[in-house]
Amino acid sequence: MVPDDPDHNDKSSAFSDFASDLLAVEEEDKKAKKKIIKEGVKRLEEKESGLINSSKLLTAELAKLREKADMSPFVGTSGKITSPRFRRKEFIEILGREVLWIGREELKDRGGIISLSQLRKYFTESRDNWELRDKDIPEALDWLDEEGLIPTIDKLDDELTLIHFRPIELSEDTRKLLKAAMGIETTQSKLKSILGWSLERIEVTLTALEDAGIAILDGEHVYFPGL
Repeated sequence: MVPDDPDHNDKSSAFSDFASDLLAVEEEDKKAKKKIIKEGVKRLEEKESGLINSSKLLTAELAKLREKADMSPFVGTSGKITSPRFRRKEFIEILGREVLWIGREELKDRGGIISLSQLRKYFTESRDNWELRDKDIPEALDWLDEEGLIPTIDKLDDELTLIHFRPIELSEDTRKLLKAAMGIETTQSKLKSILGWSLERIEVTLTALEDAGIAILDGEHVYFPGL
């Protein structure tokens, strides 16, 4: 058996550390570039709104820049946006597009189903230039539903409303399990106790939710990113 070479191990460790530092610098550089682009887009939209609105080419280029900075592609949504009391149709449509982008693109890793509470929370954290009333996002969702832009809005009870951003059919068992999981640290044993189901029924239902990308199973624990 060949003994470990301490010098080789030290070099390997040093190289690994160096590679990690390089990746960290590259990541920071990406963040810095995105921040610069974001600030530039905001300045342009605030100062040159008339020019932007009159040029399809400029609008298209700005939309590309917005996506590079992890912004929604909708030009003109950088400045302060306040929910109006009257003449709300245009505002609701703009908000609806923004919500649709969030559900389809920014939160697509959550299985295509997001609870209303999580959607509100994400919107508040990611779009601090919007000043919304409580009724705004539900109205925007109703507009998306009426226009056929989302499959459905699923109100399971007074506390849990699920917005489907892609077509996923929930069975009666999956609906019951999602309601039972609301507001608790979810484990398979807790779900079994709350629902009074057999472990096999719990496992089958969770597997269906996992296959749909709605649940993440980690041993005994279950996570629902969209809820």
